[in-house]
Amino acid sequence: MGEVDAELARLRADVPRRAADAPTVVRTHDKPVVAPAVGMAAAAATIVTPAPGMAAAVSVPKPNPADYVPTGTDLADPKNFGVLPDAADLEMGALSVLEYRQRLIQKIEFATSILHTSGVPAAVWREWRVWEKTAQERLRAAGG
Repeated sequence: MGEVDAELARLRADVPRRAADAPTVVRTHDKPVVAPAVGMAAAAATIVTPAPGMAAAVSVPKPNPADYVPTGTDLADPKNFGVLPDAADLEMGALSVLEYRQRLIQKIEFATSILHTSGVPAAVWREWRVWEKTAQERLRAAGG
C-alpha cells in the first residue's frame, strides 16, 4: 500500500503544474469544445484538436470559403462561374476616345449582368464590383 500512496501523492502534487500547461479546451465525450473564454469568433476560425492526455492543442486555420474562385465560364451556372475581369480592358491604349468609351460601356454592361446574377461566388463578385466602379470612373473621365 505504501507504494500506491506515494504514487498518488506524487500525482496530486503534479496536478497544478499540468493544469497550468493545459490548453483552453474542455473534453466532453471525446469531442473538443472550445472554452467560453476563447469566444465564438475565435472558435469558428479554428479547428481545435486535443492531443492525447493533457498535451497542448493544435490549431489549424480553416480555409475561407469566401475566397474560393471556381473555374467555370458560363454565367448560366453562377455557382461555378469564375471568370475574373481583365484589367487591360480599363486601359485606353491606342483606341480613340469614342472607341474606348464604347468598349467600356459594353464591358460595364457585362459586369452589371454578373453583379446582378444571384449565386456568383463572393470572391468573383467582389473583383467584378471593383472593376465596374473603376470602369465607371474612367468612363466619366473620358467624357461619358
